[in-house]
Amino acid sequence: MDIEIPSKRYDNLTKDERDALYSLKDDPSIIIKDVDKGFAVAVWGREDYLKEAYKQLDERKVYEEVRNNPNVLINTIMKALDEIRLRGGLSSDNLNYVLVIDPKFSRFYLLPNIHKRLHDVPGRPFVSNCGFYNENISSFLDYHLQPLAQTVKFYIKDTSHFLNKVKKIGKLPEGEILCNMDVDDFYPSIPHEKGLASLYKFLESRENKQTLSDILAELVETVIKDNIF
Repeated sequence: MDIEIPSKRYDNLTKDERDALYSLKDDPSIIIKDVDKGFAVAVWGREDYLKEAYKQLDERKVYEEVRNNPNVLINTIMKALDEIRLRGGLSSDNLNYVLVIDPKFSRFYLLPNIHKRLHDVPGRPFVSNCGFYNENISSFLDYHLQPLAQTVKFYIKDTSHFLNKVKKIGKLPEGEILCNMDVDDFYPSIPHEKGLASLYKFLESRENKQTLSDILAELVETVIKDNIF
């Protein structure tokens, strides 16, 4: 039996609704973003958005302004990959995979943390590496590090994983309570040098060492230190 497929697609919005959406999209005075947690969309005043962005970017312990030609720093990444190639640290297939053709700079943006407060709303910073030199290196590292990360005693994959662990606790002893804590500026506060120093030992605990631990450690350092947006 042949089923006739309509050639015309019907819009589920009226013309007025569609025009209203385009009007909001083109309004230069607002920023429309998904919220950081939950399933909602927030409308952020552009001035408030920029104020929060500059407030975070002015934190010099986290961000450093690039005053020279950014291509000089990008060349650092290419040089690191070339040195690994010369040492035979990556196969030709893997080296071709991590290289990004026609790269673009990373992009910084914020998602509103409305679950914290609705006035002077803080933003959670993101740096999108889509199209940047580090994108495929990060994907390559994720492939090798994900199995290793799951062996850590306190590994939590997602909310469902956490809830299943809580259910297995059973009845709490008398006088004990469950609690959680939130670390302010968690990722920017991690001391990179200390983490990189202990990374090699962690990588050596892998069963499959087809890709050498020192190569992976170098790539991790490249991703962490050479983020430009």
